[in-house]
Amino acid sequence: ADDMGLGKTVQTCGLMAALEDEREKELKGREGEEKKEDGESEDPKCTSSSSDLPPHLVICPVSVLAQWRTTVEKALPSHDVFVLHGHREERRANLLSFFLE
Repeated sequence: ADDMGLGKTVQTCGLMAALEDEREKELKGREGEEKKEDGESEDPKCTSSSSDLPPHLVICPVSVLAQWRTTVEKALPSHDVFVLHGHREERRANLLSFFLE
């Protein structure tokens, strides 16, 4: 059984944000090392985007699916949120449209 109202959704968003922050630091460190090796100066405007980061998979009950989506979109606006739900053909069409856009 699972207790409601403990902030699991917000905690998970915090974890995803922390993982994104760590990944961005890692990418910036690598970019800085490569530029130093090439003799180029570091550009402070050079940042990674969420598309540079690996995706997160969240599995949740249908009863909280809409709430999860809303919370993640508000807490992590830099992330693309994709909900995979519905009948097989509907899921297939949604996948194709999301990844081909």
